Amino acid sequence: NPERMGRILAFRHPEQYAQGEAFQLMNALYAFVAGGLGGAGLGQSLQKKFYLPEAHTDFIFAIIGEELGLFFSVGVVVLFVVFLLCGIRISGRAPDVGGRLLAFGITALVSLQAAINVGVVTGRLPTKGLPLPFISFGGTSLMATLFMTGVLLNVARQGVRARLRK
Repeated sequence: NPERMGRILAFRHPEQYAQGEAFQLMNALYAFVAGGLGGAGLGQSLQKKFYLPEAHTDFIFAIIGEELGLFFSVGVVVLFVVFLLCGIRISGRAPDVGGRLLAFGITALVSLQAAINVGVVTGRLPTKGLPLPFISFGGTSLMATLFMTGVLLNVARQGVRARLRK
């Protein structure tokens, strides 16, 4: 399929396809460069206003990097790592096998989606169209992620109750 081949070529050589298939990726990378360490300031992104189409959806991480800088971007990644570690801990403390599997599945789903989004925005993975959990604009994705997080918290609560009964 020529369209898929174009995406692969754009991923491997984005600078050659900057006006076509790699337009969003190149502008996302420019956003990170413009943000630097401290960022341009909240609401001061030029990429989201003029260059990066639909910046509030799949490429919101680039806007975070431009407006708030590298430190805040690393902070967002650290928060997703904390979510992963807490989810694994909840999974290990679940009172039954079903709870363990459910907690691990939810944790893996949210963490993997975040990792793929960050990889796409930073140019390490080909463009997929996955939103950044909890942050990207979009009601359906946000509602599903919040629902899964609520179930994960319920599994954690059930684990605490089971340990208190013993």
